Amino acid sequence: MVPEWFTIQDQKGIIMKQQFILFRRGGVYYSEDATTGKQISLRTKDEAEALTLLHAKNESLRQPMLNLQMARTYLAASDPEVAKRAWQVPMDEMTRTKRGSTRVRYERAMADNVTSKTAIFPLARISPTHEKL
Repeated sequence: MVPEWFTIQDQKGIIMKQQFILFRRGGVYYSEDATTGKQISLRTKDEAEALTLLHAKNESLRQPMLNLQMARTYLAASDPEVAKRAWQVPMDEMTRTKRGSTRVRYERAMADNVTSKTAIFPLARISPTHEKL
């Protein structure tokens, strides 16, 4: 019999196996990819936190666009200005922290035609279609 936590139901009520399963070793929780067998520490000893992380990993595979929207929501909650901030801000900051020939390379890269076109887009909204600039 398959444990309840090992299965999920999709929108049509079809029961499917989860991609990632949870186990504990030495008090620390791990996730295991049921397909590859790869094990990764969740870096927590708290079962509730481990279950939340495991659920997020499984949901990210099931509904990737929802995962992206949730990430944007969490990011906006931690930094309300992120929705307004353009790529120009981190590009300027990266250049500002460099010295000598490295700074010259960064300035040249940031002035590049494609890079400078990317600079106007909001940080949290870039998509693969923007690569065709």
